[in-house]
Amino acid sequence: MKKFFLMAGLIPCLLYSQPSLLVRGGTEFSFGDIPSYGIVQRLATLVNAGNDTLVIDHIWALCECTGTLLNSDHIAPNDSSVLAITFNPTAFSGKVVKTVQLNTNDPTNKTVTIKFSANVVKALEIDPDYVFVKTITDSTTSAPITLNNTGDKDIKILSVKSTNPLVSVKLSDDKISPGKDAIIVTTVTPKTGGMITGNIEFTTDHPLQLLMSIRYRAWAKEAPHPTHQN
Repeated sequence: MKKFFLMAGLIPCLLYSQPSLLVRGGTEFSFGDIPSYGIVQRLATLVNAGNDTLVIDHIWALCECTGTLLNSDHIAPNDSSVLAITFNPTAFSGKVVKTVQLNTNDPTNKTVTIKFSANVVKALEIDPDYVFVKTITDSTTSAPITLNNTGDKDIKILSVKSTNPLVSVKLSDDKISPGKDAIIVTTVTPKTGGMITGNIEFTTDHPLQLLMSIRYRAWAKEAPHPTHQN
């Protein structure tokens, strides 16, 4: 009889021993206004509110712009794990909504969706966003970069520089009105053949575009040497 009561008491424990996923702070959040460059990150805390080990089987995001990193996929009862969610806004402008999905062994939350939003502010449209030129040694080759003010307020360009001393820059206008352009003219004068690399960097008075960087590459070919005839 005693053995029967022990077994009877054990059965309810087995039946109700299960994990329970709780996302602290909820399953939705917003990054708010963010610049169109640089990666932003939010840490989500996953809590096991159950009485059995919580297992995060799989995490995925449909957009390559979204990254995830979980510090532990097995969470003991009353313990937690941190999920880092990153977003790269480079290819976006305006309001963006993305999701991250988790598969778990929680019987009531087998699939959990975390949704986030952001308002990507792209006050300056840059064309091109990557500069590549071909040139020859002992010659001068220029390439323009157009900055277009897509906002509704004036933007002032505070400084422009090249990180490579072989590349010089010149700005057409340091104040860009809404809908208007300014031009950065890049000029390279290579002395030897090979690849010339660097960045074109400029600062502005816009709070969400304080520093911008544009990759610059130039391939310099050795100039042909003149032939002398007798």
